Amino acid sequence: MISAWTELLGALDATQHLVANHLVSIEGDVAICTAAFQATHLLAYPHGGAIWTPGGHYELGLQRNAEGWRITSMHMTTADWATGNQQIMTLAAAKAS
Repeated sequence: MISAWTELLGALDATQHLVANHLVSIEGDVAICTAAFQATHLLAYPHGGAIWTPGGHYELGLQRNAEGWRITSMHMTTADWATGNQQIMTLAAAKAS
């Protein structure tokens, strides 16, 4: 996930991901964290808007080891809203390839 996101998000001019309202359920050395997100993506585009911002919720899997807690999985559970030009992500993916 890190390498895929690094490549895709690195093709953008700028990005900002905000994650808030963390709710963590712990059972021993395993935990699930849910959180709200807003992710703003910017890519100059001569045929439309340069910004796309979705918002929704993530679920993260966590595992405690000798070094502390580590994220083992992450996925978007809901995309509650979006505004702007989603096409910039397709352009960024093409640019990253």
